[in-house]
Amino acid sequence: MSDIEKKVEAVVRARRAAANTLLSAHQMFSSESFSEKQLADAWMEKIKENSIIRSCGWYSPPPHGMSVLIGNPPQYSRLRYNSLREAENWPSSQIHYSNTSILYPYYSAVDRETLLIGDFVGTFYRGQDPAIRDWIKTAYKLTLKIAEYVQPGRRVSDIYNFAQDRFRSLDASNNTYSQSGVSASDIGHSIPGIGQDSGNWDWVSADLTDKEVASRLADARWFISKENNRVLGSDFGLTIEPQLIVPEFPMASFHVIVLVASGKKKIVTEFDSLFEYFGMSELMQSE
Repeated sequence: MSDIEKKVEAVVRARRAAANTLLSAHQMFSSESFSEKQLADAWMEKIKENSIIRSCGWYSPPPHGMSVLIGNPPQYSRLRYNSLREAENWPSSQIHYSNTSILYPYYSAVDRETLLIGDFVGTFYRGQDPAIRDWIKTAYKLTLKIAEYVQPGRRVSDIYNFAQDRFRSLDASNNTYSQSGVSASDIGHSIPGIGQDSGNWDWVSADLTDKEVASRLADARWFISKENNRVLGSDFGLTIEPQLIVPEFPMASFHVIVLVASGKKKIVTEFDSLFEYFGMSELMQSE
């Protein structure tokens, strides 16, 4: 197996571990018996038990590189947040889940061996409101369409513009904000350490502190924005993660990873087990 193939495998296993530990944590509770903080704590315990990903994510704050948000009807206002770095958007012991809630869990997973990232976030809804279910499915399908558009040889700004055109077709906007609290002009970022973004990867060591890992990975990213005119090469990794909002529905967002190794492309989701658990199997048909 080549070096780039090993890196692709590391991103996939990190992403899968984040998804599997979330499912295991969720299965510890009945459908209406947990708060945001209780689920976050249970998820972190499952992460600590696994041997694949580090027990602190790279995107920090929030604490441990993790957040769990629960949006409750009728406004689902918890999902309209500025930044997960802000303390008010960290897991709360006061906000509880029910079968009409929308669950929005995030973990910035880091592979223990390689320090490559495999972040996980999705929008999960067990409720039966057909309009909300259709909206979440639409948001997921749109995210996959953007991922499908990503190809070697494309300009990053063209990917951004393609996404913006799709947003406008739905009268939707992107709820992504920068750390300064103003609207950010990006729909995702590079995965440091892969292909043209490998840079000097000699700093990678399992002995690095969580703070060192977070700082180096955060600084090494570039963003999918209208100003970024770089051309994608034959090896790269990108996250596609728009946060879609329209006036009448809750925010819906799915984080998808696009990996290209020697020109061969892979779209990584790892949502199926959670879609099945939440009764959202119709979304699997969108892949």
